[in-house]
Amino acid sequence: MTYFKSERPGNAGFFESELLAMIARINRGNLKILLLITISFYFKW
Repeated sequence: MTYFKSERPGNAGFFESELLAMIARINRGNLKILLLITISFYFKW
């Protein structure tokens, strides 16, 4: 977040909202996959 604020002070809100939307989209799409990978990786140890 600080990178967008320092590099683009005028459009900081736009870039932050776009970044948060992208992260939320990725989390909704791959939450179960990431959870399964994390559980399987945890039980390997």
